[in-house]
Amino acid sequence: MTLMELFVCMSILAIVGSSAIFSSHSMINRYQFETSAHRLAKELEWSRKVSLNLTGEIEFLIEKVGDTLSCQRCTEQQLTPNAKESRPFKLNLQKFQIGHIPKLLFEGQEVEKINIIFDRTGVIVPSGEITLISRNQNYVISLNQGEHARIFARAV
Repeated sequence: MTLMELFVCMSILAIVGSSAIFSSHSMINRYQFETSAHRLAKELEWSRKVSLNLTGEIEFLIEKVGDTLSCQRCTEQQLTPNAKESRPFKLNLQKFQIGHIPKLLFEGQEVEKINIIFDRTGVIVPSGEITLISRNQNYVISLNQGEHARIFARAV
């Protein structure tokens, strides 16, 4: 193998490698957006379940900062499990961030902040659809009323 053949092979490998890296960038962004949408739905579902199983309201605040959602779950009151013998406790203030969310909509309107309250009876205020929009993907999270309604993210 001559030196010229070696350079040609290296050039071909460099071109193929750079195109693979370029195409994987969009795949990574898509995966991060999908993971973020499912994480938000999971956190909302967990808040709903806690409010149903404890005698108290859970407040869930979603605030958009850049392409990140700053989320906070809290309650102002002591929560009591439905079991009669357990002692009341206070839910720890939990803050977390969910990245890679370029656009946030509630009921079709772009918003910067959503304050959701989960009642122990299964009532969610406000109820409706949260839409997360990326360049090439949309996910919808439905906040439905009722004890048996499940919160999950679905691609649209």
